Amino acid sequence: MYYRISLLIHFLGCLIISHSLFSQCPTQNILGNFTATNGQILTGTYNISGIFYIPAGVNVFVVAHSVNACGALEIYADSIRIEGTLSAVGAGFEGGAGGFAGFCADSIRFQDCSLNSQCMGITPVTFGAAGLDGLGWGFGNGGINGTNGSGRKNSCNATSDRVGRVGGSGGGGGGAGGSYGGLGSNAGNGTAATMPIPSANSPANTCSPANTVPFVAGNGGNGGAISLIYGTNTGNDWDLGSGGGGAAGGGRGYFPAQNGENGGNGGGAIKLIATKGCYISGNVLADGETGGKGGDGGDGGESPRCCIDLCPQINEHTYVGAGGGGAGGGGGSGGAIWIDAGGDLQILGIISANGGILVQEDKEELEILFLIKNLLLFVGQQMGCLQP
Repeated sequence: MYYRISLLIHFLGCLIISHSLFSQCPTQNILGNFTATNGQILTGTYNISGIFYIPAGVNVFVVAHSVNACGALEIYADSIRIEGTLSAVGAGFEGGAGGFAGFCADSIRFQDCSLNSQCMGITPVTFGAAGLDGLGWGFGNGGINGTNGSGRKNSCNATSDRVGRVGGSGGGGGGAGGSYGGLGSNAGNGTAATMPIPSANSPANTCSPANTVPFVAGNGGNGGAISLIYGTNTGNDWDLGSGGGGAAGGGRGYFPAQNGENGGNGGGAIKLIATKGCYISGNVLADGETGGKGGDGGDGGESPRCCIDLCPQINEHTYVGAGGGGAGGGGGSGGAIWIDAGGDLQILGIISANGGILVQEDKEELEILFLIKNLLLFVGQQMGCLQP
């Protein structure tokens, strides 16, 4: 059997920092065997004098870092047998919070006719906000906010009505993927809003903007930057995966937009050390979570007919462009899985520390897998893919 190996870069000091990270994790000493039950949650270090056993069909979970500032599980046992699933998926550093949707405090002005007065300015139609940075040494950065839209309401006159036009606001830029053992994925950009043009003739009868209230459709914000790589390709570093940057909110249109969702959490860390044999026919997972969805921009629309006369026409409405969509959140990087046995080491199941997917892309990169005698050290990265 052979494994594909990806060579990565590491900055100094990461291993020292990671040692202090797990000081929050509790320790338990257990005499005899430990047989896990379905749905059981474990955290910290377990020193077991007998066998650590997860039966077939049993799912065991590692407590997330967000719950107890640990996110890791270390098993030291006489022997280890895993036939079910041991999962630290999303148990690492948290992804960044999603950004808020754009809004408009003056929305009543373009949604009804109560304030129908001489091409009244409507500003701002507020941008879709970018999400926050993820957490961890290789956190994915949040993006840049979109920009505002503005315009003017329609005007009803004795001889010639004036159409109103308001641009939607731009969606925020998305979050980058978390990095561990390799670079996270690039973030996507938010999309631009639109400026409505009701008909070919209407611009001639459009309310003339004052300098302070121009006709503007907002632009989308740029995506967040990728952080530096941490983790090595030869050392025994063992750490949590980093969180991806949060997804951005959508820009406001005639109708409200949606908030962005959170970035993906990084994978947790699992260490399995057996004095004698280690047998894995089930699953050991430390994958990062997929980044959340960006907020949809608000749809465009038009006000009711606001001028009461005998000549209904397009100029008696205010039209609002669609808001731009917010870009999605970054996936969390995979965590780490360390497996060591003093005797036989048999792995027939699935060992996975893949990074979560960035919602705009299906880019795949490799996870790291080292085979050093009876020591297996897995370090996940964004978009990881284990290939035997």
